[in-house]
Amino acid sequence: MIDARLLLWVKWRQSRGTVFYWLRIVGFDPAAKSIMERVYLLYLLAIAVGWLFLMWSYAIYAADTIGSRLTPTVAASVVGAVPWLVLLLAVWLAVAYLRSAPYKMRLNDLTYLGSSPVSRRIPVAIAFTTALARTCVVALPAAVLAAIALARGLGADEQPAVVQAAWAALLLSVLITALAWLAGLARVLSYSPRRAYLLWLAPFLLVALAVLAPGQVLWPAQVFARSLRDGATTVELTALAAMALAALGAVGLVGGRVNVVAVAEGSSLFGQGRAYGWFWPPAASRPSRLAARVRPTARAPLPRLFVLPGIGVPLARSALSYVRQPTWPCLSAFAPWLQRRCSRSRPPSLPSSRWPWRPPS
Repeated sequence: MIDARLLLWVKWRQSRGTVFYWLRIVGFDPAAKSIMERVYLLYLLAIAVGWLFLMWSYAIYAADTIGSRLTPTVAASVVGAVPWLVLLLAVWLAVAYLRSAPYKMRLNDLTYLGSSPVSRRIPVAIAFTTALARTCVVALPAAVLAAIALARGLGADEQPAVVQAAWAALLLSVLITALAWLAGLARVLSYSPRRAYLLWLAPFLLVALAVLAPGQVLWPAQVFARSLRDGATTVELTALAAMALAALGAVGLVGGRVNVVAVAEGSSLFGQGRAYGWFWPPAASRPSRLAARVRPTARAPLPRLFVLPGIGVPLARSALSYVRQPTWPCLSAFAPWLQRRCSRSRPPSLPSSRWPWRPPS
């Protein structure tokens, strides 16, 4: 319990530092104690809350407008495609966590957590909670808006559909995130050079099983699809909650067995990949690309230019300038031809100082 409070305090300090950084960008000084700074902070909060309220109102209005234009046939087709869309999102999340392990430690945490007797389950649980909160922030509003649009298109009652969709989306987000984290944590259970290549087949095996037995594999997503039109029963939602709790327990069990050395190595590699400016997740998880970037720094420097005495110094400089500017030798070669060409184009009846295109006096 003491370890959990200590780590939560550290995460709170890190998050507060990030918030203070963005507040300084918008002109607020957190270290100031003046009344005007506090008033300016309230002003910023009022702007943020007002903007969120207006955007959410517009999103609800847009969802209601779209739902009013949907026919019952189209709305039923969309509800039928929701389970497969949820399956694709789950597979994408699992593949992303297989590319790069979901649990990473910051540079400040590597020294302490890598050698301290803190239980490994605690930092994994904190990181999983943070990732789950981010997933729910995206999933819950999307589920509510989808429920409003589809309930309006199907002619169902919107309020019960919104409540059921929000509850089912929360449970489904917990289940999918936990399963994806289990796939990602399986990469760091042991520090071994042998990679578990069979783990990469697990998400695609899930797709094959869904094609063969959609009723059993897609059942959680089907419960969510039925909740969009207020069709999910209490028994189905309870069973989905039990599956989500079981997945949470599995994450806690596996999180206590992760290898800290493998996590630290993966975090360091990921940090180096991000420092090189690659996009996450594919590039930062490939050691070959990182080695290709680092390898040129270990090469010996180029040999020095040879030194010529006397007249050889300006000749060498002229040759080097010709190499740097290849247009110069071309102009030097074509200069006599251009001079002869211009002399031939001069009319013989006029003096050499007058040209046909001279403006009249």
